[in-house]
Amino acid sequence: MELTKGLLALIAAIGLEIAGPGLIRDLIGRLIIKLSVSPEHGALPAVLHMINLRSMHIAVTVVLLYALIRFIEAWGLWHMRRWASWLGCIGTAVYLPIDAYALYRHPGWEAITVLSINCLITGYLMHDIVRRKA
Repeated sequence: MELTKGLLALIAAIGLEIAGPGLIRDLIGRLIIKLSVSPEHGALPAVLHMINLRSMHIAVTVVLLYALIRFIEAWGLWHMRRWASWLGCIGTAVYLPIDAYALYRHPGWEAITVLSINCLITGYLMHDIVRRKA
């Protein structure tokens, strides 16, 4: 699974680099028109104004780093390294506060489901770490 995440991130980084800021700006502009969003206010216009060559390079760098971490974790899990289990557990648990905040801001079955699944996965990974230690 981690290898797949890494490959998808690598493809996304390559796609961002090939597309460049012009195409991304054009797509967001079309989305603003299609969704009838105010071109002056809101998240999409704010994102549209932030997209430039420098921000694209930063985004590509971040996505490549994410892919590298996924590849390292995949290698470690394949070779049954305990540190890889820790990396997976921390990588999953980091989303728990975000999921809890989403549940607080937008209570509903979707937020409950996401938070529950993330808690289950984090719990399973923690259990696996404890089991490996014993």
